[in-house]
Amino acid sequence: MFLRHDEPVYADLSLCVRDPVDWKIGTLRKFEFPLDITAVAFDPVSRLLAIGTGGGVIHLHGGPGVETQLLLPKSISVRFLQFGLQTERLVCLDSEHHLHIWDLSPIGCPKLMATVRWDPTTFILLSPSHNHVFLAMRNGDLRTYDLACMRKSPYTVPNLWRIHEEQITKSGMPVLPSGSSGSQPVEMLSHPRNLNLLFIAYQDGVTLLDLKERSSIRTFELVLPPGAPGGAGYNSRDILLPRRSSVTSIAIHPTGHLFAVGHADGTIAFWATEDANQPLLVRSLDDLDVDKVNVEVLETHLSKTHAQDSSPREPIFKMTWSGFPNSSDPRGGETALTILGGFKPDNGFGLTVLWFSPFNPEDPPSGSPPITQDGIHSSIATAFRQILEEPRCFIYTTNTPVQDFYLIPRENPHFNHTHDPHAILILVDAGQDARKIESREFPPPSFTSSQEPSASARAIQTEDDTLQVLDFALESLSLPTHPQLVGLPFEFNGSNFIPGSYRIQSIPREMYSELINNSGSSRGCPKVRLTGGSAYMDSSHEVKMSKFHPHRVLVTSNWNLTVSFYDISDQLLQGTKNSPLEHDFPEALGAFEIDLQPAMDILDSERPLDEPRDQTRSILSTHFAAEGLECAIALSTGEVLVYRPKPARAVQAVHDVQDQDEELRLLTHIGVEPWRKFVPYFALCRPEQGSILAVALSEIGFLATSFADGSLFVVDMRGPTVLHRPTTLARKPSRSSRSSRSSRSSKHSRSSLEADGITSLTWTISGIAKGECFYFATNRGLNRQLDSKACIRLIAFRTSGNMEVYSVIRVSSGFSFEGPVTLSKVVPHPLRDGTFVINSKTGALCKADRGRFAAMLQSDNRVSESVILIAAGAKGVRSFANITGERVGKVDWSSRHGDVIGVQVVERLGSRVLVAYTSKGEFHAYSLPYLEHIYTSPALPASFKSISIDEHGDFINFDTHPSFGLVQSATYGTLFDFRRMNDLPLVDLVSNKGAIPPQPQPVPIGPSSLLGSWFKYNQTMPGGQIDGLLAGLDRPGPVKGAREALSKKVEELERTAPSSTTNASSTASITASATAVQSNVYNRLMTALNERGQMLGELDQNFKALEQGSKDMVTQAKRLAARNTTKSWFGF
Repeated sequence: MFLRHDEPVYADLSLCVRDPVDWKIGTLRKFEFPLDITAVAFDPVSRLLAIGTGGGVIHLHGGPGVETQLLLPKSISVRFLQFGLQTERLVCLDSEHHLHIWDLSPIGCPKLMATVRWDPTTFILLSPSHNHVFLAMRNGDLRTYDLACMRKSPYTVPNLWRIHEEQITKSGMPVLPSGSSGSQPVEMLSHPRNLNLLFIAYQDGVTLLDLKERSSIRTFELVLPPGAPGGAGYNSRDILLPRRSSVTSIAIHPTGHLFAVGHADGTIAFWATEDANQPLLVRSLDDLDVDKVNVEVLETHLSKTHAQDSSPREPIFKMTWSGFPNSSDPRGGETALTILGGFKPDNGFGLTVLWFSPFNPEDPPSGSPPITQDGIHSSIATAFRQILEEPRCFIYTTNTPVQDFYLIPRENPHFNHTHDPHAILILVDAGQDARKIESREFPPPSFTSSQEPSASARAIQTEDDTLQVLDFALESLSLPTHPQLVGLPFEFNGSNFIPGSYRIQSIPREMYSELINNSGSSRGCPKVRLTGGSAYMDSSHEVKMSKFHPHRVLVTSNWNLTVSFYDISDQLLQGTKNSPLEHDFPEALGAFEIDLQPAMDILDSERPLDEPRDQTRSILSTHFAAEGLECAIALSTGEVLVYRPKPARAVQAVHDVQDQDEELRLLTHIGVEPWRKFVPYFALCRPEQGSILAVALSEIGFLATSFADGSLFVVDMRGPTVLHRPTTLARKPSRSSRSSRSSRSSKHSRSSLEADGITSLTWTISGIAKGECFYFATNRGLNRQLDSKACIRLIAFRTSGNMEVYSVIRVSSGFSFEGPVTLSKVVPHPLRDGTFVINSKTGALCKADRGRFAAMLQSDNRVSESVILIAAGAKGVRSFANITGERVGKVDWSSRHGDVIGVQVVERLGSRVLVAYTSKGEFHAYSLPYLEHIYTSPALPASFKSISIDEHGDFINFDTHPSFGLVQSATYGTLFDFRRMNDLPLVDLVSNKGAIPPQPQPVPIGPSSLLGSWFKYNQTMPGGQIDGLLAGLDRPGPVKGAREALSKKVEELERTAPSSTTNASSTASITASATAVQSNVYNRLMTALNERGQMLGELDQNFKALEQGSKDMVTQAKRLAARNTTKSWFGF
């Protein structure tokens, strides 16, 4: 085909990527997001977090780069996880009653030390003060395992509840009938201040075990008398019978003098540890004294002839009782009882937290009877009851049922891992057998708002800056009172990501520095502080070259109406010399997290009460402008929320747009936490226009949004002001002045657009082709003389393939929106984000950014540079000169490669290429601007349902679970795997372990003047004595871990070093020997890294030798063939 003389010839913009050797598809990192979480353990001393799954995988996470996985021998469920703080080991009990023990001290990967088979086990317990694991057998017996010596200990305790029932039977007292599982243990807890005492909760009651005596001190049993409502209420069928509800959980007050017992009927019984005669209080979440009979209410219910059972209340599934360092009294201050369960069916889903005042009673009145040995003073019991009757209450609400929860202590591992928690991990139902984590701050801020100022406020007050103190005070007045979300490692947030609503972006170096500086300056950003262990990267050439790679940011939209930002730059994997990694990969930019809930609460409150509310609101897409640090978020309910950086001063100017643009709602009055960098700006609300189809956010302050009815709205964010709205929706003086006549007239005009909505929007600064021959239709008298000038353009593609080009013209009063120029049938069914405008000479993207905007203002009336429009649709891609000019290239997709789900213009070594990715996991590359096919990658192992590619060829793919619909894994890869880092760091899990605090000591139940308030067993046994008691007299020596064994060998070599004739020479010899033999953690890590590099080098040499051998063989074969040919020629 010959070109006409007047047709321009464009330069090939893809010269450096035309050969297959220029492409190398590689996976840089694979992330797995657990969806079937079954157990969680946290070590507040080492700051390590372990999460077990139903598939037998244990995820371990610590400080920057510290992450590893442990696999059970069989793919079965993890039931319990516990850290052995004394031995640096991890204990796991699986669903088949195998106890697995890992040594966490080896460098690289923990070592499985033993797997021990047990009889059916219902619960395990491990104290931070000793080395023995308690195991509660299903038959009621108590067994022990020595974690230090790696053996079953001889210490056993028979079923104490069965013994208790036998004693009652022998005494002749009546015994309530119990099922076969009545004496089965359900939970165990150590006394928080006395290691010799152990609470064992059986289904029929609770017993307090004295370990030294191997006998029960007291038993606690709740029996409801006839007529008592209990948790089932007065409509219960067995209301006239004495009954006993099964025990389901137990929680102990930090002093050890009180404990709460949860029951299957939803009741909670509060007991004094020293009094087993009767509980202090029995209540449900709604009612008090449910163990007492109200005769009038009972007779009323009995008189009803058609009485029906009331809706059953949930059992109390789990409880924890937390103390806080908020009092100088040794008995402690305010406490929080966290309760899972106890709701009625119409109460929704969530967790209940009861906040109790300090249990610090005063001296009993003079002349009162003395305290008995097996009870407490009546005045103290009355004081306790008053506090229990009047707690403050808060409910952590969730959208789905709560399956479990775990508290994250700050630093103290005692008090059954519930002391001073700063976060709570909530496992919620995600459908079928899936569970996902929701993390919130703890305790709720409404409980602590009247206490001392937060760390953020204290940090600001120490800066002696009056303005900052005033700003903080003003912001705190409007802060939301709901608990904040708490940051977790990237791998534990995956189930919250919305598939198809994420984006990876390349960030210029200067913008990246500003972004990171803003993020790093935040104080008080809530997160689960994981600092355990160290990670080291090989100082290879790839690591050194990573500093030249582009910086990248990953933006994810989440199901909980939040937007998260992650730094996913290669530079994070660079560690300084002789030091571990300092950053996670990816690293959460917590200060830039956006929480939409406060803004949505305000918008919902402005709606009429009779207007239906959508309970399934979610994020459709997120658009981030890196230069202006602005973010536009489109919601499924038809709103677009815009967030911008927080102004330097908290006092902001109020600009009312309500009387001008009814579509806009200012949100600048909404307060956010001091550490957040994004604040709400405004919302575009047009839910009556239908769902949102496309959103485009420019770097220069313009926002375009299209709706399902075909309408288009354009907002100048400098006001904000609506620049363009549909003609039938012209601005009215007020919302209340809409007439029914205008509604009827607009219905007909909109109906023609509903089937042809705008599905692709793109901002650019460029000129367009001149001449009438290229126009299908025009509107509003676009000035032809402005066509060739550089101008702000909005390119809109409708479903039918029609393209509309709008122009934003600068006028004296601001900006004017003109157009459109329309071309018909350009690209049917355009792809979202499938439109690009590039420079025809360099291939650079012609974005509407600040640099091009400044150049446009300076160029005055000069003609714009030549550009190429790339427009991709579901069936193919086209390229056009100067947007509205002649067609330059055309490609139709082949169906045998699958559906094309997205395209991206990618830059490599100064060349540009269009990359299309298909549902079969293939990448297809086409040259620019003529769209010639140049490369097809082999199909990746996983197909694509959604993927995001940046401008330099790095991509990330979120893979969803076929049954749950949640993100189960992510693949981070690149189209050009040359000199990229894809090795995992070497991990040392115990390198910076802290010291275990001493075991808390007993405190009196009353003031110190009440000597009788002390336990008779007020002196606790240390952990070493407990180990000796449980292990027996024939206890062998402890089994050394990998690190201890290495240290022992070093000591032996030091002792056996050759001696010299003088003390000085002997000392020097020993020192030299110790220096030569002893290796610290870093030296061993570097040795392992060097060995790995040496093996890789040897492997490379072997491949080169094999290649050279193959070449030599081919050469030799050619010589033999030539020789044989010569012989045959001469007849030899």
